[in-house]
Amino acid sequence: MKTVKAMISDLKYWIWLSSLEGITPRRKYLLIERFGDPALLWEAAESELVASGLCAPKVIARLTDREARKTVRRMIDNIKRCNADVITIRDQAYPKLLRYIPDPPLVLYCRGKLKAEDECIAVVGSRRATWYGIDMAKHLSRQLAGHGITIVSGMARGVDASAHKGAIEGGGRTIAVLGCGVDIAYPPENKDLMNEIIRHGAVVSEYIPGTVPSQFNFPARNRIISGFSRGV
Repeated sequence: MKTVKAMISDLKYWIWLSSLEGITPRRKYLLIERFGDPALLWEAAESELVASGLCAPKVIARLTDREARKTVRRMIDNIKRCNADVITIRDQAYPKLLRYIPDPPLVLYCRGKLKAEDECIAVVGSRRATWYGIDMAKHLSRQLAGHGITIVSGMARGVDASAHKGAIEGGGRTIAVLGCGVDIAYPPENKDLMNEIIRHGAVVSEYIPGTVPSQFNFPARNRIISGFSRGV
């Protein structure tokens, strides 16, 4: 796992590429395969980008945008501020199953500790769950955690929060995948729960720290929850 201290020199380019909007995770992954390393992609001439066959004009414009490159320093400052780790798809700590989804995130930002060997089950559900739903989410998660299964959910109100709580009560690990930066507790009332999850597992996101919650982020977040897990 790359820590913040090692990040500035050798992870700057991963942070830059992963944060570019308007390019899908799948396209970014193919670009890494083609160029070998984000640093080489940063240095690539426009003619090389065209020759790759992977870059429409809009993608080239994103990759060569000088203003986007200037923001990397601010991103690094945000990562340092919340003491997050930066885990690239080539790191050993990257979740082993997540690599095999069609559009894996190039980078995960993490507070807490990810373990690539974790065997995970996702427990997710309604934000407006019935009492029965909330109790069952907690019960199932507690039982699974007691058997060494890591519980993955989204830290939302209702079922998700209950799943995390059940895993912690069962003495196990739990992982929250966020649709915002790992420095933001969302919903706000789950701030204490977020701190507990960090102590008993990890809070992760593909979004750079400082990214506020957006309705468009949550469907994309869900692919990561399922990608961590043997089942949902």
